[in-house]
Amino acid sequence: MEPLSVGVHSVFTQAKLQPAQSIAVFGCGPVGLLCMAVAKAIGASRIIAVDIVQSRLDFAKTYAATDGFRPPPFQEGESKIVYSQRSADLFRATLGVEDRGNKAIDVVIDASGAEVSIQTGILIAKVGGTFVQVSLSLCQLVSSLPYHRSAWASQKLSCPSLLYLQRNSSSKVLSAMAYVYPNICRTAADIF
Repeated sequence: MEPLSVGVHSVFTQAKLQPAQSIAVFGCGPVGLLCMAVAKAIGASRIIAVDIVQSRLDFAKTYAATDGFRPPPFQEGESKIVYSQRSADLFRATLGVEDRGNKAIDVVIDASGAEVSIQTGILIAKVGGTFVQVSLSLCQLVSSLPYHRSAWASQKLSCPSLLYLQRNSSSKVLSAMAYVYPNICRTAADIF
């Protein structure tokens, strides 16, 4: 029951997914699958499952996803952010995803907690789109964010029960973080 409530809270309450919008869900475990099921029940036009395990992707496509994406393996010596950018580029090319319009991803949910999934998820969200991080502390989320300002152009971020902000308002992000977690403001200031 608890994973279902997390799925409803993440997709419906936090992301505010609407019928005919598209969504990508990173992580095809119980919480990710239930996020996809909630998206399907709401009437999402496209539900993209993302996972590194092919059997989980296959199951997700039979359960609720319309598409699946398996990120590429790391290349030797590749940094996490460079990998995330390469993975985001491959995601867009493979699935025909764009930054704007009908082929863009309206909502991204990360139910994996993996740093590269968080980074890739933020990078694939459409301009003005929404990113929701499921069950990860704000401190961990901040350390995983892409460090370049361009990735924060105009998306919304959500850490359930903690933060739901416009990505282009770094001063508001810092103010909210200072209020919630005063010890990480210095790290956040370095990001922005």
